Amino acid sequence: MNQLHEYDWPGNVRELKNIVERVFVMSNQSEIEVGDLPLGICENKNFNILDPNNIIPLKDAVAKIEIELIKQAFEKYNNVRDASRALGIDASTFVRKRKKYIKSELF
Repeated sequence: MNQLHEYDWPGNVRELKNIVERVFVMSNQSEIEVGDLPLGICENKNFNILDPNNIIPLKDAVAKIEIELIKQAFEKYNNVRDASRALGIDASTFVRKRKKYIKSELF
């Protein structure tokens, strides 16, 4: 509930309705947990990925960290070559990951 409350809801009530429906259908449990929510919902500053109360799938946690590091590196260096070098990855990998996250609207 806290994550839903803290989210800005740029799509307003329609977005809330769609997310609740999707999570309800996709969840295997009788109770919706933080890990069931889309990554974008948990993007607020109060969400700590290492908090034991906020256990999320490892794949989602890695994606959240990658998104933040890619954002920060690109903001700092303003170009792909330097940002990818700072992260220790190939420029093509940086571009591919950045496009993937932008396309999935997690960025």
